[in-house]
Amino acid sequence: MVEKSNSPEAAIRVAKVMFESGLGMMQTNNYEAAIVTFKKILSLKSIPKDNPYFETSEYNIGLALAKQGEIMRTNEDLKFEDKYREALIYLEPLTVNLKKKDLEPQVYELLVAVYANLGMTDKAQDALKKKDELKK
Repeated sequence: MVEKSNSPEAAIRVAKVMFESGLGMMQTNNYEAAIVTFKKILSLKSIPKDNPYFETSEYNIGLALAKQGEIMRTNEDLKFEDKYREALIYLEPLTVNLKKKDLEPQVYELLVAVYANLGMTDKAQDALKKKDELKK
């Protein structure tokens, strides 16, 4: 289905089905499968980059990676920072030109946690300030 989605309309229909599946995986804490599913949405050639399914999939990948990082940190797995660094790859682009504005506070809230876990105190404080500004 992913490869055959040549038009934006078809890509969006496929993304909707996959997105709902990915959300179900997130609800059951199956983060690895959710990441794979959301990455497939990002790989749809015809889906517009400013489509809500595309943007929310980027956010959900970052969220799932952060959840994995938190589990690893709790279990004293020293590679937990790798998950947080990977999460930034998906979250930071969402701070520029995000069309789905209702997602913006969540992006910054997650960035606060990710930056804090990576010891990036200044960036965490900046993200917190931005999140607070968005709530006004």
